[in-house]
Amino acid sequence: DFEADVFDESFQPMGAKVLFVIFMVVVGVVALNALIALLGDSYAHVQEQRVEQTLRLYASCIVEYFNSMGPIIRRAQERKLAWTHALEVVSDESEEAHDGWVGQLSAIKREMNAVRSSVLGEVHKVDDKLSEKVQAVADKLNTVSRTIEAAFADIERKRRAEAAERERREKEKAKEEEARIRQLEDSMASAITNVRAEIMSMPGTEDERDLTGFEDELGEAQAPRSANETGAGEAGPSDLSRA
Repeated sequence: DFEADVFDESFQPMGAKVLFVIFMVVVGVVALNALIALLGDSYAHVQEQRVEQTLRLYASCIVEYFNSMGPIIRRAQERKLAWTHALEVVSDESEEAHDGWVGQLSAIKREMNAVRSSVLGEVHKVDDKLSEKVQAVADKLNTVSRTIEAAFADIERKRRAEAAERERREKEKAKEEEARIRQLEDSMASAITNVRAEIMSMPGTEDERDLTGFEDELGEAQAPRSANETGAGEAGPSDLSRA
């Protein structure tokens, strides 16, 4: 309750009346929207549980019906209905095929389930493609690794073969040097023998003494060569030339 004369006492009577009317209209619209939202939410909640609520009403009606019977008729009905059949919902195709309005929550859930199924399907497809690509990359990496290992093994085999060939050539070269040195020693020994024979054929003891000193010097020159065969292969010709 209010008095309209109060607006005339304000600084702007017309403005106060306009603001009052606008305020009352806005408050009414907001209150009506709140009421509609509340009723819609209640209706959506009831529609979401409509199957459970329907079964509950059926059960309450059956209980009320049995309570209204006499004890004899009720026991007879209980003996007759001692065995019951329970049905289990396998799929909700009937609910999906229902054209009627089942509430906002049910519609939102149905849409979310459809989107979830679609997204899961796409995710599985992408996962399968990624798995195939990863497997292909792994196969390529394994092939490259085997190729690299084979190349390294081939290089190592060639290196060992070259080392063996180089060692064989060095041994052959050493044998050839040793044979050549022995040939030079034999030729020098034969030459010394011939010189000795010629000297011995000449008369005089002084020549024999000189020959003995020459043989001693030759023995001293050949002693280091016989002690070390490797050193003989490298220093034999120079020692023989000095001798």
